[in-house]
Formats: sequence, structure tokens, C-alpha cells
Amino acid sequence: MSANSDGALPWPLDFDRADDAPPFFHLAVEAALASVRPQTAATFAMIPNFRFNHTGFRPARLDDLYLGRLVLSRDAERRQVVAAQHDSTSGERWTLTLGSGERLLAPGADWTVESAAEGNAARFEGWVEEEGADRLVFARLRHMARLLSRAPIDRPVLHRPTLFFGLRELQGRRFDLIDLTHGCETALQLQPVETATRLVGDRQTALTCFVLAGRNSIPTYWWVDPDDRVIAMSGILWTYVLISPDRLP
Repeated sequence: MSANSDGALPWPLDFDRADDAPPFFHLAVEAALASVRPQTAATFAMIPNFRFNHTGFRPARLDDLYLGRLVLSRDAERRQVVAAQHDSTSGERWTLTLGSGERLLAPGADWTVESAAEGNAARFEGWVEEEGADRLVFARLRHMARLLSRAPIDRPVLHRPTLFFGLRELQGRRFDLIDLTHGCETALQLQPVETATRLVGDRQTALTCFVLAGRNSIPTYWWVDPDDRVIAMSGILWTYVLISPDRLP
């Protein structure tokens, strides 16, 4: 892991110097200064990594670039986790509800995913079973169930959206990620890549970048502040940025 003293951040969060990308870091600063605590609730704005895909090469206001939002919540008694996303460009909506407030899923855990797009709605159910030394993850749509993953019972498994509640406890461990209704990515690892110090408000703040990757998976990049808050997550085409809910249009 390296450290930057000049304020540069690893790709793709530091787009302050790029003409065709939105200023992610300015949004991250707003989030860092807000009284948002992702341990109980958080809102993330979805923003395209490349502005010209959505507005052409003409200048665009930042508000024109929002693709939607991801809202996560967990009750104070840790009895339930809910994640909901609305993509305003495609109209797609989904809501993930975990039967318990524990994001690391143990045998007996269950969840539901309700999705809707273009007038079509579906409800998926999922659960974890134990078979000998293995942990099995299942999903069911209507009356059709399928096996998503079989792995050693001591390898953690969790839903991708719940990573936004914190990352450091998973650092260096191999774990599996359930990607809503699409399947399960296995044996992923989270490793620190770089730390950059930026002026946030009136103090210097160190943001640590982690890369999440595994065999046959597309890497994603996660930025965490000293309070273990996920400030941003970036994939190939879009970025999620922690933001005050009233900042979204």
C-alpha cells in the first residue's frame, strides 16, 4: 500500500482534473462533513463514470448526471437490513430485505429480493443451508429453486449491498458475494491499494482505497474514511458516492 501526500487519489475517484467526468471528490467531501452514519442508514448517489455516455460532449450540470440512488438501513436492534435501489434512467427498482440484522449469513439465514422494471415485477427468496462441512446458498423464483453457491462452511457469505456498512472486518479474508438474483461470486478478497490524504473541512483526512477482486470477477474499488465509512465505490461504468439525502434532486 502506498501513500500520496499530493492529494491525488487512485482511479476513478479523483476526477477533479478530468474534463469528461463528474467531480466525485466534492460529493465525497459533502458526505464526510454530513452527520451520515452508514452503520444505521446511508444514501448513495449513482453517477456515471463517463459523462459523455449520458449527456454527449456538451457541458452538463452535476444534477443531470444522477442515475439514481441506493438507500441502506439497519434498525438499532440489528434485527433487519434493508437495501433499496432505484435507477431513474432504466426505471429499475429492487429491494433486498434480510431476515436478520447480521450481514454475514449463517445457515438458517433468509432474505427476499423484490424487483420491478418496465411494468414487470418479480419476487425472489433466498436462504442458506448446512450440509456436512459445506455451506449452500439457494435462491427461488416462484416454484423454481437453484443452488447459487457451495463452499466451506467457514467461508463468509454476504450480499453485495451490505458491504457498504463497512469493509475492514473482511480485509484479507476470502468470502463469497451474493449478487441479488444474478448468482454468487466466490472466493473474493479485499486488499488495500493506496491511501491519500485530502483536506476535508478544516482537517486532513486519510481515505484508503481497497480493491475487491477474485477469479472471474470484475474488480471494484472502495474508499473508506478513518471512521470506517464507505465514501465511494466504483466499478467500470458507474460510481456510488455517499451523500446527504437532501442533496439528491
